[in-house]
Amino acid sequence: MTRAILLAAITLILSLKVSAIDLNSFFNYKYEKEIYVVKKEFGIKELIIPFYFNKANTSFELDQVRRIRPGMIRKITYSYADNPCKLSQKELNRKRITLLSNAFARRLEQYAPEISFEICIQTKAEARRQLFTGFIISFELPNQNLGKILDRELNHDSKTNHPKNFKPIFQIDTLIAYGYHLFKYEIHARSEFKIAVNKLKKYSYWKNQLIVTDVTGSMYPYTKQILLWLRLNYEKYSTQNYVFFNDGDGKKTKKYIGKTGGIYYCKNSVGFAGILNTAAKAMNNSTGNTELVENDLEAIEKGCEKFSQSKNIVLIADNNAPPRDTALLDNIKKPVHVILCGVRNNHTIRTAYLNLAYKTKGSIHTMEEDLLFLTQYNEGRTFTFMGNNYIVRNGKLERYEKT
Repeated sequence: MTRAILLAAITLILSLKVSAIDLNSFFNYKYEKEIYVVKKEFGIKELIIPFYFNKANTSFELDQVRRIRPGMIRKITYSYADNPCKLSQKELNRKRITLLSNAFARRLEQYAPEISFEICIQTKAEARRQLFTGFIISFELPNQNLGKILDRELNHDSKTNHPKNFKPIFQIDTLIAYGYHLFKYEIHARSEFKIAVNKLKKYSYWKNQLIVTDVTGSMYPYTKQILLWLRLNYEKYSTQNYVFFNDGDGKKTKKYIGKTGGIYYCKNSVGFAGILNTAAKAMNNSTGNTELVENDLEAIEKGCEKFSQSKNIVLIADNNAPPRDTALLDNIKKPVHVILCGVRNNHTIRTAYLNLAYKTKGSIHTMEEDLLFLTQYNEGRTFTFMGNNYIVRNGKLERYEKT
């Protein structure tokens, strides 16, 4: 009897701990758009959960979401048409978000701080009933021999930005039954994948560069563009060196800060073929990686130890995948120039990357804007970057809303 009571008490405590987390609070970033448009992204699968207009129920088989590992989810967008009755909409939102949480058997909450949650309010009033209402869950697909594909394409095909045997999957077959217009697709412009190349050209005065690159699945098109450019502009006697990282070679065991691994190094002197082989090896060995966060700072720190003569660190990172190891920031003593991939007009910049650039007196770069931190800002200093407001608070950059 005592054992049964003890087990019941433990179960109750655990359930209280889980239920104390309110997933509604994570949907705090909102933006408006006439209609919701989906972009095709390499290596990203999108699952659509539609709701009936002005109702909190769905015919979607919610058991399907349990097949998604929460650690692989990059973004969850909740989309609905602008509703004149704000109180009614607020209650609908609460019920739908709670339904989503329950569909995941409350497994989402553990990973919620790393996932990007957003709300898109659609403003095309005359078609309100036909504007999509529901959740769009974007999650990363594990690498599948991307290194081999990279090698094949760089050696045989420089015309396409997408491997032919990798296509995004978008589940929209049930939308017609809900009375909604089908979604529109937007394809990434090829120039978007050239962000790293364009910034490396623009800031060619960064001397003794150490280029540190995330080579996990969704970064494939950007990595390919860098290597295509390097193949055409390779200089044997350049002081540039390289680090490719994949957050632990897909290991299933616990990852420790500073000891995650999956980091591959090469000198420029090994030639372009050697650089390509190193990148391909890092990609191939990341198969099975099932977490969104990455070991960016560990890769920088280890790279600086390996190539101590480097003066400027260029981190080519995925804005949608935050670093797991910000605790290592104080160990990095050289300027870090962060080139962020995957930044869209309606996406916020991860403050972890902003602070990495800020603390090291480096810089941060997106397709649209560049921000150089030549000096440390005074406490309370405010500025705007990519449409968002930031403030220096307790020596760190934080987002804030103007009142």
